[in-house]
Amino acid sequence: MTDACSFAPTKVSVHKVFRNTNGKMGRQPISKQRSVGSNYGTIIKDNRVYKRKVTVVIAIIAVLASMLMPALQSGVRKAKIISCCSNLRQVGGATILYGLDHDDFLLPTNGNKRRMNGTYNMYWTYYVRSYFGMSETETPDVSTTYPENVPFHCQRGIMKCPATNSAVISLGYISYGMLQYFIGGKDTDETDYKKCFQFRNILRPSEKAYIMDSVFPMNIGGVETASPSWSGTDDFPASRWGLYNVANNGNNASRNRHGNSSNVFFPDGHVENLTVSQLRSGGRSPWYSSPLFGNTGYR
Repeated sequence: MTDACSFAPTKVSVHKVFRNTNGKMGRQPISKQRSVGSNYGTIIKDNRVYKRKVTVVIAIIAVLASMLMPALQSGVRKAKIISCCSNLRQVGGATILYGLDHDDFLLPTNGNKRRMNGTYNMYWTYYVRSYFGMSETETPDVSTTYPENVPFHCQRGIMKCPATNSAVISLGYISYGMLQYFIGGKDTDETDYKKCFQFRNILRPSEKAYIMDSVFPMNIGGVETASPSWSGTDDFPASRWGLYNVANNGNNASRNRHGNSSNVFFPDGHVENLTVSQLRSGGRSPWYSSPLFGNTGYR
């Protein structure tokens, strides 16, 4: 006989109702439940570790990219300089070819200089247009200052510097400008320069600038303003279109387009990329007697 008030402990199994694989309801021991929960926690922990690793990898990639970016930008700039030099060499070479076809004649900036019997709106680019790929049979409109007279297939050709965005729609908007004074046919008193009618009149053609990177004036405060002289800092947008002529004191010359440098074509046919300091040295005051841009070295 056992005491009515006493009892022996019995083992109780706790179960949870679950649906098994064949769709019938069953019971799952609590030990199994704990095993599943333990695995779930491990999965969450693994996911957190994975996310941390991914974050670290992304951070490393970002740091490396920031370190490589200046080098990549420098490489792109150098590539554009080289491509621009190639274009300018062909553009300048067109003036030499024109001279060979016309008794060594040295083209001026405009058709009303050096007894060419043309008009002011007939820029030097007008006379060499056939060397740029334009048809000799078509006559571009030159009735106004900057008409849209470049055919579509030539608008992104050698007349356009690779660093600019705008297509060359006018012969006056070419990315490369000819030096106005002396070699370009104009004297300092704005009259025709009496010397240098032919290439052979240049004593040292490898030392005289003829054509270079140019930039069109900007409207600043309602006033058309050219890029500053050699002593100033060119902050005009690098992508801005060009102008067919450049003042020998630096106005309208682009230096910002190629990172404080400019590509220059010389009458002997070679092209150099000159830094701002080299341009300032070559165009030292007074600019009209400087070796690179002045009136010396002609006969």
